Amino acid sequence: MRRFLVPTGLLLCLPLVLVACGGDDGGPDTRCFGVAQVEAWQIQITTNFSGRGVKDSFDVRLHHNFDATETTTAPAFDGDGVLWFSGVPTVGTIVVHDTIILTNSNDTVTATSTGFAPPGSDGGVGGLYVSANLATCTAAIGGLIYSGVDYTQNGAPGEGDTLFIGYPFASGFTITAAVVGGDALVLGPQKVRSVTANSAFSTAPEYRVGGLTGPWANTTTTAIFDSATSAWSAVPVSVAAPAGGAPPPFAGLMLQNGGIVARPPR
Repeated sequence: MRRFLVPTGLLLCLPLVLVACGGDDGGPDTRCFGVAQVEAWQIQITTNFSGRGVKDSFDVRLHHNFDATETTTAPAFDGDGVLWFSGVPTVGTIVVHDTIILTNSNDTVTATSTGFAPPGSDGGVGGLYVSANLATCTAAIGGLIYSGVDYTQNGAPGEGDTLFIGYPFASGFTITAAVVGGDALVLGPQKVRSVTANSAFSTAPEYRVGGLTGPWANTTTTAIFDSATSAWSAVPVSVAAPAGGAPPPFAGLMLQNGGIVARPPR
C-alpha cells in the first residue's frame, strides 16, 4: 500500500548528557534553588489538535488528541543543562485519525492510533521530559509522542506501523524555591500555534505536528495548521522511574530554550 510516514529528517532526539554537574567544591550544585537535586518529575501533557493543509495534490486532514502521563528517570547533566526524560507514557489515552487524499486520483489513506508506542525503525526517542537551564533558572517541558497505527487505503485494511504523532513544547518556566520544594511547573490549557516539525523553534508554546505530514518531508516548507490546545504540568517526585523504562541518551543538540532538534546516530 502507499504510505505517508513522518519524514526521517524530522525525527527528534535527546541531547548529549555526559558530565556530572557539581558545585565549585565538587559538591551538589545549588544553583536555581538546587533544582539539579530533584530526583524525578511526574509529567502530564495534553493536546487536542485538528488541522488541515494542502500540499501539491495532497489534501491532508489531521486529528490528534492525547493525555499522556509518566514519571521520569533520574537527572542527567551537560554543563549548565539538566535533563529528566521518561520512557513511553504508561498512563493516559491517545486518539489519532489522520487522512491523506490524493486529489488527482481520489486515493485515500488513513492512519488510526492503536495506543502510545516507542519509536519505530526510523529511530528517534519517545517520551516526556523536563530540561533545566542552570544559567538562567528556567525550565522547559516537552513530549515526543509516538503511536502504533493501523492504515487503510480506500477503506481496505493495510499494515500497521509506528508513527511520530507530535511534539508539544513549552519553555520559559521559572524555577523557584517553591517548585523545587514540590510545587508543579504548570501551563494550563491554551491555544498554541501548530506547525510541522521542520519549523524553527519558537519561544512561545507550540505543537509541532507529526502524523501524516509526509507531503512536507525533506522540504524547507513549514506548514501552518489550525491552532492546537495544549497543557503542560511537571511535579517533582522523590522516586525516579527505572532507567530501563527510558531510551539511552544520544548525541544531539538542545537549544537554550529546551528544544530538542537533532536525531540520534543510527
